[in-house]
Amino acid sequence: MQQARRVIERKSLTSKEKTEAYERIEAELFGFGILDKHIKNNQITEIIIDAPNKIDVELGGVLYRLGEDVPFEQDEVFDHDEELQQWTDNLMRMAKAERSLNYGNPRVNVELANGERVEATCPPITEHITVNIRKSVKQTKKYSANDQIATGSATEAMLKFLLAAARGKATMLFLGGTGTGKTTWVRTLMEDGGFDPEERVIMIEDVRETNASLKRFLSMQTVTQGQNKIDMVALFEECMRKRPDRVCVSEIRGVEAAVFLLTSAAGHDGAMTTMHAGSPEKAVFLLVMRMRQAGYNMSEQFLERFIHEQVHIMVFIARTRDGRRRISRIVEVNSLDKPNVPKFKDIFLWDPLTDTFEWVNDIEPDKRREWTINGAEVPSKGGEISAIVG
Repeated sequence: MQQARRVIERKSLTSKEKTEAYERIEAELFGFGILDKHIKNNQITEIIIDAPNKIDVELGGVLYRLGEDVPFEQDEVFDHDEELQQWTDNLMRMAKAERSLNYGNPRVNVELANGERVEATCPPITEHITVNIRKSVKQTKKYSANDQIATGSATEAMLKFLLAAARGKATMLFLGGTGTGKTTWVRTLMEDGGFDPEERVIMIEDVRETNASLKRFLSMQTVTQGQNKIDMVALFEECMRKRPDRVCVSEIRGVEAAVFLLTSAAGHDGAMTTMHAGSPEKAVFLLVMRMRQAGYNMSEQFLERFIHEQVHIMVFIARTRDGRRRISRIVEVNSLDKPNVPKFKDIFLWDPLTDTFEWVNDIEPDKRREWTINGAEVPSKGGEISAIVG
């Protein structure tokens, strides 16, 4: 670096040009090279490389092609496969990956120091090296409750309801596709009044990304590399010894479903997690499958009944074609032991044709009473608020 500085100083460059040269060299040596500025841009949430000259960045939920689309038409791409290979090798070194990306190991999934999730492939899986860099929530713009309303993700009434559910210690499941903002909503509710500021909250995560600004917040992360691998089940057992008031799980993709559901069953109400499912029925079906994968070989009916007892609210989030994010549906999940109460009841619905929200139903009286006892001010469709006075 010192030699590079001496070379730059000898050149007839303006102060601005010298600064840009220093930044470029530093990015090449210690950062992300030509993509460094996009990693540092907290408005960009993901970088997708499908070939040396096919690089997209996600901004505001929309993909833009570098070197082509405004406002990135002047941005650089890689010249050839060898340059992309060198860049990827440097990325693997930064991640301290156990194995490099090559023909014999054509798929790598790693986490970088700042929390970026990297998924990379190469031939023979794909024609060119491909890389997806998903930035952690802590690297992107934080969305407050007011931001969620301002961007149209939800109405004020929906926000009040979700905050009441969180404050009332409802166990909540946030569902939607990749990049819809599920984790962002979890953090919004944590930080903007959904959790008592004195509560001790432990988050079990694959990637340390929630990064909530809470007084007593602890993130516990799985270990996937090395000999001493630690999964979510082991972390759950460990966190039970750390006096949690709430235990949340970052995302359900497998046997961690058991961790999430057992959290509530163990008396730690108010857990939150995210998963991919398009409807309440599919969510329960997937949870049953995950429980069985974890070794809980009870009947489907028993597991479904158990899930309906542990999960109270499902929040579905969609992303429109132009990148806008909307809470499309808030669903109450009810016990199967109540014959005259529907298994699932819509509370709020979003109409994608008119881009409007409707408050269609109130929650069941037993949930309203429980949330109120837990200290929540519970709004209703008619405008009344249930709360303990005094």
